[in-house]
Amino acid sequence: KTWWSNQEQCDVFVVSVILWTKNRSNKTTIRIVQNKRSLQKISITRRRNMGGSNSKEEKLNQDEKASTFLQNVKMNVEDEIARRMMLQREVQLAVNIAKARDSLMIFGSAWATLVTGVGFARAMGRPVPALVGVPIVIGGLLLGNIADMAYGNKLNRVVNEAEYIMEQERGRFVPAKQAHFSKFYTDEEKQVYYDNSSPVGEMFPNRFVFPRSNS
Repeated sequence: KTWWSNQEQCDVFVVSVILWTKNRSNKTTIRIVQNKRSLQKISITRRRNMGGSNSKEEKLNQDEKASTFLQNVKMNVEDEIARRMMLQREVQLAVNIAKARDSLMIFGSAWATLVTGVGFARAMGRPVPALVGVPIVIGGLLLGNIADMAYGNKLNRVVNEAEYIMEQERGRFVPAKQAHFSKFYTDEEKQVYYDNSSPVGEMFPNRFVFPRSNS
């Protein structure tokens, strides 16, 4: 009961007892001992092999866990960066909308004062220059544009147009070939606008006033 710990060692003991009862010679006893030792060696070898396979499986599991952990960390970092960029964008947009409302309040008050004064002058029968109508009309258009930005959906329309340009007209974003990120643009995108356009220095009147050397 003290020297075996698994089924193989128990089988060795049973086989040795059976053989010892059949043949009580010294040769048989020696063979039994040798068989028992060889089986013990086999059992030890099997244990070592099983231990090696378990260690390999454990190593693979640890590698998978480490890879999963790194992926989770990368995703968390990217999400945190995206949240900060989103917050920065929202702050900038809020500041722009606040500026539009402030401009609308200031210039709207001036435009309303001008229109009120012209209206009173007309009501009192005093002559009003025709040129006064120019700032009234132009100012009304500008104030309408500012009001659309401050309280309307102009910002959403601009974002939708920007999405269309980014998806359908990426050729407009092609940078100079010296830029490090110019390699991310395909040849088709470069041929749409960039390759077919001329430098400013070669267009009229620059090409006649400041001609470029061929070198």
